[in-house]
Amino acid sequence: MPGGIYGIHYKDRLTADDVLGGTYQRTGTPMKGGQYSQRQMIKQQLHNQNLRLREAFVREDVRLTGTIAGNMPQVAATLRAGGLELSKAQVQQARKTFVTGDGRFNWELFCDAIEKARTDANKESALMKHARMFKQIDQDNSGRISRDELETALHASNVSMPQDQIDKVLNTIDADGDGNISYPEFVDGMAKEMMTGANVFSRVTTANSMRSPRRQ
Repeated sequence: MPGGIYGIHYKDRLTADDVLGGTYQRTGTPMKGGQYSQRQMIKQQLHNQNLRLREAFVREDVRLTGTIAGNMPQVAATLRAGGLELSKAQVQQARKTFVTGDGRFNWELFCDAIEKARTDANKESALMKHARMFKQIDQDNSGRISRDELETALHASNVSMPQDQIDKVLNTIDADGDGNISYPEFVDGMAKEMMTGANVFSRVTTANSMRSPRRQ
């Protein structure tokens, strides 16, 4: 099952309340050898996803140079094989950053950057920040961000965005296609924004500056 950049898959049932309430670390699912918290399980997922991504590149890098051909089809196909689903624009951004002067894609540097992003994102401070940001946008406290809620948050933050661009953001982040953004989708979307430079959610102000009252 492909994972998000941050190691949280859209099918995971993790919520912002889990993170803010501490159950993300306290509760667990029975596994061999005892109880493992959601955070421990995702840490293991991170390790597996990082390994899968590197293995995909190694299969293409027959001479073990740390690089592969930097053309769009090659890079995109290898990323998919490694379980990392990115849009065309996101792959292009990755190529822009990691293709060297000889036209080769430096996959070792790319994997290092992805692993650092995943590690940083799973630090306590980052988890809390993303959870609070999600909750401030999720005005009806449903656990999912609707298109209307995203528009409201952008408007309250004085971020002007055309309707078609909002649709594009939703389509990119809404992995299960239900028309809403769950917390795992939101977290992964934040990581993908870092690669594209879109920074839509990072421009949303804190909850205290939201102009719309929070609905109960």
